Amino acid sequence: MTDLTDSRAPANRLFYGWIMVALTIVLGVTTFPGQTVGVAEFNKFFLEDLDLNRTRLSGAYTLATVLAGLTAMVAGAAMDRYGLRRSIIVVVVLMAGACAFASQVVGLWSVFFAYLLLRVFGHGALPILASNTLAMWFHKRLGLVTGITGVIGSILTAGVPAAYIWLITACGWRGAWGVLGLVALIVTLPLAIVLYRNRPADVGQQMDGMAEAAGDEIGSTDRSAEQGLDVRGAMRTRAYWILLGLSAAHGMIFAAVMYHRVQIFEARGLPHRHSAEMVAVVSILTAAAQLVAGFLADRLRLHLMVAVSSLVVAVSLGLLARLDGVAFGLAFGAMYGLGTGIEIVGRNTIWPRYFGRRHLGKIRGSAITATVIGSGLGAFLPGWTYDRMGSYEPAIWILAGVYAAVAVAMPFAAKPRDRDDARRAEAPH
Repeated sequence: MTDLTDSRAPANRLFYGWIMVALTIVLGVTTFPGQTVGVAEFNKFFLEDLDLNRTRLSGAYTLATVLAGLTAMVAGAAMDRYGLRRSIIVVVVLMAGACAFASQVVGLWSVFFAYLLLRVFGHGALPILASNTLAMWFHKRLGLVTGITGVIGSILTAGVPAAYIWLITACGWRGAWGVLGLVALIVTLPLAIVLYRNRPADVGQQMDGMAEAAGDEIGSTDRSAEQGLDVRGAMRTRAYWILLGLSAAHGMIFAAVMYHRVQIFEARGLPHRHSAEMVAVVSILTAAAQLVAGFLADRLRLHLMVAVSSLVVAVSLGLLARLDGVAFGLAFGAMYGLGTGIEIVGRNTIWPRYFGRRHLGKIRGSAITATVIGSGLGAFLPGWTYDRMGSYEPAIWILAGVYAAVAVAMPFAAKPRDRDDARRAEAPH
């Protein structure tokens, strides 16, 4: 396994990238109020205290999510133009404002705008900036650090429902939103202002913590990683569109499963607690898979690794569609967590590896747009099929088919540079 220290790094100096890894995890926690796993804990109180019905509430969430997805490229463009540090400071403040607004909602329209703000900053802008941070500090070790942050993120995500329930019980749901906003302002914001650095050169270091070498070797890793395609160039590659489809499929399936998990289990006669057990299994297996995938991502062809993980997710959805007892639910959770964990690491690593860092903000912004729009559609589809067919099963089979198509397409998503080199080698001289 790759060591956390490198023989080429200065022996007496900590690589600042590891501080950035810790800060990235803090930024990830700050996104939770805008993620499905966090928002879902407040839906019960929106329904009861604001006299809303499920159709209107889920419709508001879906519309807000789709509209939020359309803004994701703005965050990416801001990163490319103003730098990560400035962009993150602004977005953290806006995220705190979104939480404050959510604490004051009084009806359907204010809930819709609260959803919109939370999804724009918590599910779109801040995740883009946090994930791109790692790509600015790591190149050869990017798979490893993506796996590490993914493991910790999965563990923290598993604790979100219990933590939010405790917070709501202690402070009321309006007070809980206020506390979440304050945490962003008094914890995340000062850390970002004091500790955040855009790139290794800002502290006199090289990517991956490598020591400076003589002559042409100085900064070679930085220059190699910096090169890449712009958005138009990326859009001319087959890999870009396949990866965009993967991003949309991931958002669609995750939202469908997590937003409707209680209702899916109850429709098969399984009580609420079993859906919670399934979430715990998903989180544990996702964490374990990301740790292994972080090691493999630096050694295997990423598109083939993701193809296998997508097939695992498709098979897991088949188990959920045929949910027949607790064992099926837990088996689904295990397979889905395994496939998703590998895919997350592969997907987060593949964008900078394929397209470079120079225009990474806009390129990743387009991917987040696809993910968020997919999330909105995923939250809508199961409810629609249940209202019209009396079952969630048709929607789940459709989603399984989507992921099976992704699994078939991924082997054709080779690294663009590799294909270009092969074509030049085959051309007559």
